[in-house]
Amino acid sequence: MFSILALPEKAFNTLTMVEVNRSKSSNKKLPSDELSVGETARRSGISISTLHFYEREGLVTARRNKGNQRRYARAMLRRIAIIRIAQKAGLTLAEIKDAFPSRLSTKAHLSTR
Repeated sequence: MFSILALPEKAFNTLTMVEVNRSKSSNKKLPSDELSVGETARRSGISISTLHFYEREGLVTARRNKGNQRRYARAMLRRIAIIRIAQKAGLTLAEIKDAFPSRLSTKAHLSTR
């Protein structure tokens, strides 16, 4: 879809036409309780590779959509914040993982939908 935007230029009393190309994928919204890997990383202040590492270590979980892309529950943002604080306090990742109850698993939460 293309949109045309007319911007007035005061100095020359003319208009500048700008064409904006919106891809169809930019209009797609995720369910309000899920975040993409990039959005989760951006909001939590960690890199995507760190987020993937936390997932491999069992600290966070994500479901996969039909396109095999990770989707994180919003609750993972709080969990990531706790992980970061615990690391700054000197706890190891193993200690942090052991401190989380297994019932906080996102897979269990998301599979009930």
